[in-house]
Amino acid sequence: MSYILVKQLNDSQLIVLYTAGAGAQALCHFTLHPGSSKYAMESSSFYAKGSLELLLNRNIEKFVTEQVAEDMALKALIRSHEILRQEYITDKYDFCSIRFNTTLGIGVTAAIRSVNERQGRHHAFICLNFGIAKYTYYLDLVKGVRTREEEDQFISDILFKLIIKHSSQHQQQIKEQEEEVLDKIQILENAKSMNLNLIKSLQNQTGLLNSILITANQYQLNPIVQDAIILSGSFNPIHFGHIELAKMSQQLMGLPNVYFELSIKNADKQDITIQDVEKRIELMKKQNLNIILSNKAFFKDKNLFLKNGAFAIGVDTYKRVVDVKYYNNSIQERDLSLLLFLQNNNKIIVAPRYNETTQKLETLNDYEIPKILEKNVIELKEFRNDISSTKIRQSEGN
Repeated sequence: MSYILVKQLNDSQLIVLYTAGAGAQALCHFTLHPGSSKYAMESSSFYAKGSLELLLNRNIEKFVTEQVAEDMALKALIRSHEILRQEYITDKYDFCSIRFNTTLGIGVTAAIRSVNERQGRHHAFICLNFGIAKYTYYLDLVKGVRTREEEDQFISDILFKLIIKHSSQHQQQIKEQEEEVLDKIQILENAKSMNLNLIKSLQNQTGLLNSILITANQYQLNPIVQDAIILSGSFNPIHFGHIELAKMSQQLMGLPNVYFELSIKNADKQDITIQDVEKRIELMKKQNLNIILSNKAFFKDKNLFLKNGAFAIGVDTYKRVVDVKYYNNSIQERDLSLLLFLQNNNKIIVAPRYNETTQKLETLNDYEIPKILEKNVIELKEFRNDISSTKIRQSEGN
């Protein structure tokens, strides 16, 4: 079965496999045949309870549960991205050419026949996590029919069949989605100018439109900008502090371009009305700024239109980027989302900000830097500008 896996997958899938309680033969066959290095990135077995708890970073009451298998698969997927990132750093690969959508994290947890007769079931959970799709299976083995080795072999064979089945489906889905997106984006690109219908499409999140690039000479739909600084905000109104932060970030990184991203959606506020969007764009145009109008409230999604660049933000925004409450209170979900910064080789530049409530200057040192972002977060210590859009509106009586 593992020989078939080598022939079937080739280099179309990059796998990290974690097992607990069973799967010894899967681990062995994972690297048994020549050519398996094309898909096998790493494989590990966690038999001791403490070992598995260290992997998942939590206490475990029961080994063999659906949640444990899914958590193991998520950890394996995150690990696969870390390995790709390391290979990029050491081997100087073209980072943008690394296909993160080919990675697969697998978690297997099982209880099978032992030396002494087991009181409970002989069973297993298998989870395959592709990042954009997850598949979990439960196997209930008939007791007394197979030896321990045969039960382990049975689970391993099922695992290999599931890998082949879903990897094939996954690659076909990616191909179909890419073709569909290209077809529809081509239609969108024929638009000669921005109009209210486009803004409404962004606001309603209908179709494939996620952003519009607005410059002095053109409108571009669903842009991907590279080697640039993006400063995101509601810009109500745009002011000198915004522009200074963007320029200082540009100087720090040595990047040629600066864009100001105005998002219709906000994680903590109401959507911006179409009328307000038009007003804010006009104010920004008067200052000859390059604008990206989007419907992305979260920074994990803003990575969609930036590669090899950096987001410039205040520390008040940074604390929302790393706050688990925006990720269903899950550290694992947060870290998986933050991997998108690594995938697109984007940095986060954080400027200090005076907190009116505490009357203290907040800096990056006041907040957590997740391990996964350690090399991607940079503090702009020199920036000191506490102009507030809210105060400007208040002074103008708005």
